[in-house]
Amino acid sequence: MGEMKALLEKYGIILQLVPINKPGYYLTEYKTIFISDQLDDLSQIKVILHEAGHGILHDDLQSLYLLDGFHAKMEYQAERFMLSELLKIYVSMTGMDIQDFDFMKFIEQNGLDPNYQDVIKELAHTYTIVKNVKHI
Repeated sequence: MGEMKALLEKYGIILQLVPINKPGYYLTEYKTIFISDQLDDLSQIKVILHEAGHGILHDDLQSLYLLDGFHAKMEYQAERFMLSELLKIYVSMTGMDIQDFDFMKFIEQNGLDPNYQDVIKELAHTYTIVKNVKHI
């Protein structure tokens, strides 16, 4: 949870836990993520990271969000952001070497859609390259 709070602070995003009938949403004008207080911890983390993706990647593109083609692309980008950040948190918390990453175990433990396996493999590969470059 510390990594996630640091991420939100870095971008000046406020988090509010509220009684709502949807998992969550992000309001650009307030730089605030609203998350349902009915979600379990793991679901909250995934929704927070997804909505943070909107805040970080799309804050200046809000007017495009309502257009069909842009809406789908922005949702995909927010999901990809969530998966990337979730992967970083997972590696940090488990202390495992990314070289030993088991993407199916990651999918199962985090309740993710198996259709994300190719994206997760790509993100893990990219994370390995970035991590190795930092050590040079």
